[in-house]
Amino acid sequence: MEKKRDSFVDQLKGLACFLVVFGHVIIGIREAGIPTPKSMVFVEEYIWTFHVPLFMFLSGYVYRLTGGWEAKGTRKKFLLNKLLNIGIPYFVFSSIYILINSITSGVNNSSSISDILMLWRTPIAQYWFLHALFILFVIWSIIPGGGKTLNVILTTICTFVSIMPINLGIFASSMWMSLFFGLGTVVNIKKIREWPLKIKNLIIISQVLGAIFFLNIISENAITSRFFAVQGIVMSIVAVSLLDKCDCVEKCMLVLNRYSFPIYLLHTIFTAGFRIVLLKVGVSNYLLHVLLGIIVGIGIPIIGMNVIKNCKILLFIFYPSSTIMRLRKNKSY
Repeated sequence: MEKKRDSFVDQLKGLACFLVVFGHVIIGIREAGIPTPKSMVFVEEYIWTFHVPLFMFLSGYVYRLTGGWEAKGTRKKFLLNKLLNIGIPYFVFSSIYILINSITSGVNNSSSISDILMLWRTPIAQYWFLHALFILFVIWSIIPGGGKTLNVILTTICTFVSIMPINLGIFASSMWMSLFFGLGTVVNIKKIREWPLKIKNLIIISQVLGAIFFLNIISENAITSRFFAVQGIVMSIVAVSLLDKCDCVEKCMLVLNRYSFPIYLLHTIFTAGFRIVLLKVGVSNYLLHVLLGIIVGIGIPIIGMNVIKNCKILLFIFYPSSTIMRLRKNKSY
């Protein structure tokens, strides 16, 4: 029996998707040398403290919600499924990103075609998230999917390893994200949603004040960065719960969630390209770059997915297993 989707979690994923695009747009603008208001530098730093941990937290939550590796019957089937659905998009779009950067002038981060050969070990751009996520799936597949105590133990162990002053190499990003993935496997989002209004307002206020304190006074380290990321995750849950009755916000977040994967895979390619074009024609207005960057980073992937929705080959590189299932279903008729 297929599990019913959790609309609230989908809204959270939509929020995380928007924050990732927004974060990459404003950091790209600043690094391109466009004059940036000091307030937006603070906004940029604030978003980057928790937007990716929020995505990883939701990945852990969905992992638990869907039954973990046990939902596929065996660890082997689960990991092969993840290797297919994460590995193909990871290598395809990382390679495309490298190829574009290697032949395009004016990009913030140049690449060499030889970097493609090292993608198994060294992720590039935002695609490091998929690399880290797969490693975490491998690690979490060693325990039964429903064991909450074991999830807590594994999260504690991985987090402890991540803060040790040792070179973790290929496992560095996944270990850093292990706390948030692990929390997703044990935290009850529904209980946070049901907190009293006073508590929710207090959390939002403390988050804002904490951001000012954290980003301007406390020096970032392994402990403080994780603490503030967790606080940002809780704040996101609270914020979406407060806006849950606003139909407009809900619809926007659900649309973003529906296209979150292609937006994640493609947004930096289009935002960087569009930013270069704007600069070439002499447009350097900060606000215009932000607005158009967000529109392009979200809009083009959505339009693109609707254009290619009937092209199985192109859909395969985004959603490998679901495309294969559709092909098999069509052949059975």
